[in-house]
Amino acid sequence: MKRLPHKFNSRVAVVALIASLSLCLSACNQVSDTSSSESSAEVGPVSDADTPSSLADSLVTPGVLTVSIFDDSPPAAFYTSNERLVGWEVELANNIAQIYGLETEFVGGSFDSVINAVADGKADIGIASMFDTLERQQRVSFVDYFIGGTSWVARANSELSSIQPCGLRVGAVKNTVQFSDYLVRVSSTCTGKGLEPLTIIGYESLPDAVSDVGTGRLDAFVADDPVAAYLVSNDYGRIERTDSSIEPQPYGIAVQLGNLEMVESVQSALQEMAADQTYRDILGRWGVESGSIGAFTINNSLTTSTK
Repeated sequence: MKRLPHKFNSRVAVVALIASLSLCLSACNQVSDTSSSESSAEVGPVSDADTPSSLADSLVTPGVLTVSIFDDSPPAAFYTSNERLVGWEVELANNIAQIYGLETEFVGGSFDSVINAVADGKADIGIASMFDTLERQQRVSFVDYFIGGTSWVARANSELSSIQPCGLRVGAVKNTVQFSDYLVRVSSTCTGKGLEPLTIIGYESLPDAVSDVGTGRLDAFVADDPVAAYLVSNDYGRIERTDSSIEPQPYGIAVQLGNLEMVESVQSALQEMAADQTYRDILGRWGVESGSIGAFTINNSLTTSTK
């Protein structure tokens, strides 16, 4: 069942601390170096590239980082049984907001909704394990934060291989690179050899594809490496990854075209998170540290995919 768009708020009290610290510094001429450093540690880092006041001008809602997110994509973002939004991309977004003393408002929805919300100016950033492609750069700018490839998932012991998938029914999330580009190219290779094409099935989210593989209605599905690994590890041995790390590409946090303040702020926040190990800690907690990167580049596309 497709989840209706959902909003989730996370308050951060850093703004008040920054304000009170500023008043203290202006009123007192004799602040020791020790107390100054302790106050900075309590407040948390503030980006050198941008300050909360200058960043405020580019926000959709004052004091809030509005994040459009694909909320049915474990372990990146998904809801627990008590409707709490969790995941490694949720934590990254929360930490970006916290660095600037902002609240976080998550607007959940389908994969398609993420880039649309950012491009239309309804969200400040979008995060959805989205490949940074040249075509998508026509609609949004990207700050790259991860690198991952594509995995094939099939029933356990099926001996299915991505090298010879011709004639199979293969699923993927609609309008992802896997659905609109990768599987199309694989199918074309089959027909070019005189073999049966793939039957490509689109899904709103992959848990439905997992179910269809289990019942035999689908031969396999393809997904980002972290998502595939998570789904396999939580399906009690009924499915397995038959291939992985195919065509690795950078994931990008989407920002509206022309919003340079936000692009630089997101990039700087990620750099700070890397410097104090927060970035690696988040990825490690969710078992996706193999996709970490050392440089958070802007629009560093490695592909010419159309979707």
